[in-house]
Amino acid sequence: DMSLLGMAISTIAFHDNTVLLVCMQMLFVGVQYSRLLHNNWKCTISLPLLTYLCWGFSFALYALASYCWADYRKTVFSCAASIIQVVLISSALIIYCSSEIQYKKAVRYFTIAAIILCIRMLCSTPFSAWGSERVGQYIGYGNVTVTYSLSYIAIYTFYEGIRQKKTHYIVSSTIMTLFSALSGSKKSLIIAGLALVLIVIICSQNRKKLIRNCFLIIVVLIIGIVCVYKIPMLYGAIGRRFDSMFDQLMGTGSDASTRDRVLLIQYAQETFKESPIFGIGLDAFRYSNVIGRTAHNNYWELLSCLGIVGFCLYYSFVGRLLFQCAKQTLVYHKKQYCIGFVVLVCILAMDIASESYSKEPIQLAVALAYCHYNLERKKGTMQEQEK
Repeated sequence: DMSLLGMAISTIAFHDNTVLLVCMQMLFVGVQYSRLLHNNWKCTISLPLLTYLCWGFSFALYALASYCWADYRKTVFSCAASIIQVVLISSALIIYCSSEIQYKKAVRYFTIAAIILCIRMLCSTPFSAWGSERVGQYIGYGNVTVTYSLSYIAIYTFYEGIRQKKTHYIVSSTIMTLFSALSGSKKSLIIAGLALVLIVIICSQNRKKLIRNCFLIIVVLIIGIVCVYKIPMLYGAIGRRFDSMFDQLMGTGSDASTRDRVLLIQYAQETFKESPIFGIGLDAFRYSNVIGRTAHNNYWELLSCLGIVGFCLYYSFVGRLLFQCAKQTLVYHKKQYCIGFVVLVCILAMDIASESYSKEPIQLAVALAYCHYNLERKKGTMQEQEK
């Protein structure tokens, strides 16, 4: 338990401390795989774990092999190492979450880590910076790292609050969402809004409650929009960024960030056409365009760098898991599967505006969705056998 808590805190709350981060992550991996070996792994290794490892290392090895044909080889090894790193810690999380009790502990520990990050931001950021700057810089985080670290954990925490009827989880989720929004990323509110809509609608037990919940969602969203545009701190952090983005998309503004992202996607499309099957090599796109940045779009980054082969290899797992969760949730109306469906929909939606294939907080969120899905499947199988 302590190895997981240490890994969660270092990954979420102290991601800027590279030495601590790597040490705690490798300690967690070592402890979990030691447990597996101690329990005679030949008998206890599960099919879900084996499936994940086969997919993760296949993608990592293909990414590493792209060094052979990469146009620019500067960072292939370091980026492939990052992929292997997230595969190892995510697989260790799958080993840890062998029961529903362990899964709930994992969500609790990640919640603790996220609250520590919020406290750290509160203590380190000058009051004048809130609403006027990207506050992640004051703790050594990138522009959207805070959003990645808080938003998806907030979804799991909110769902557990509903499922277990525990108010402190709802409060914690609200705090995470607020700090994620104040970090200055538009993605935070999009993720929160999309997740709220999906969870509340799916969890409605009948038509009457669905109508009531839809009305409440509309009220909450209206209140949220009013707060963003009427509270100076929130407008400074997010509102003005939405305004500049909409102005750029309507052709009436000059939002440099949105303009660059549109250009980067166009460059990525041109690069993909030049080498559609295998791509130009892992992380090579940033060195091949005049802006000198990644595509800021997971789909086009993978297509341009690793081609159709790498794209299909990566999304074969994520897409299959989404399909399974969606089938159980929407077709068979088993609401207990909805958390995996909601998290994956949010991640795939945000892949339009960011890269996720090697980001620890995002891949750990995918691993938690996979753990939850397999635990519910196992529970369902046992119930059918008892009948």
